[in-house]
Amino acid sequence: MNENGAAREQVLTQLRYELGPDVVTAIDDPDVQDIMCNADGKLWVERRSEKMACIGEMSTVNARKLLGTVAHLLDTVCTADSPIVEGTIPLGGARFEGLLPPTCQAPVWAIRKRATKVWSLDDYIEQDVLSRPQGAVIRTAVAQHLNILIAGGTGTGKTTLANALIHEISQQFPNERLLIIEDTPELQCAAANKVLLETSQAASMTALLRAAMRMRPDRILVGEVRGGEALTLLKAWTTGHPGGVATVHASSIEGAALRMQSLAAEAGGLTFADLSRFIDESLDLTIVIERQKDGSRAVTAIGNHTELAHAET
Repeated sequence: MNENGAAREQVLTQLRYELGPDVVTAIDDPDVQDIMCNADGKLWVERRSEKMACIGEMSTVNARKLLGTVAHLLDTVCTADSPIVEGTIPLGGARFEGLLPPTCQAPVWAIRKRATKVWSLDDYIEQDVLSRPQGAVIRTAVAQHLNILIAGGTGTGKTTLANALIHEISQQFPNERLLIIEDTPELQCAAANKVLLETSQAASMTALLRAAMRMRPDRILVGEVRGGEALTLLKAWTTGHPGGVATVHASSIEGAALRMQSLAAEAGGLTFADLSRFIDESLDLTIVIERQKDGSRAVTAIGNHTELAHAET
């Protein structure tokens, strides 16, 4: 091991020590999805099949040290002047988000673990997340190269469902070239011909989408749409790159269309009326996934927002 490798391993050892045995155990538990530390020091975990539960505590001093260690691993700083640290930590590719005062009363952080298993649509049907008719609709949409938007709230399983759609695409079209763009690497793709792109301070989602269109993709897939890049994505889907998949925060089919309209408006240049027509042309199918009261997930709606609007008139 070279000097740089030894230094990095030392920092990783320090990271595990500062996280503590309760958190490290939770990271290793395949059923745990999220691990969080609040300003009062309480540690909470959320499992895929259960509600949140407190598993211990972390001192303010230790939490502050942890954020510094994570910042060091990510080649950045976390101070009162730069109080946010975020990125992927080298523990299973988990996503870390941490904040220091004055943005909060005391250090807080959250870890979102990367999925360890890629579920297929058949897995979703067996687990009663999807009905068989819903699964058939999705498979047909993939086969017809429809543009699919997955909508849901935080922690509903949008990314895991997106992985299932990517798996279905790879099964139906093993020779297609897939371009995947994310802020944080969470999507998983077994396709032989794929390009994985990640945003940075030097390369925004919009810039990467424009670059992706010049890299001969068959489909363009986006982890999560959060801003004006929505307009660039919709343009890509309607200019020779159909069959894409993206996720967005929304709780209904109609809400997802309105959310995409609002995000696309951030890019400027088009009126809301023009954007509405553009979304009608480019957004073919929306899948809504929700987290139930018992902690399970369920696909509660699949459809086209324009057809719903016509049905209501």
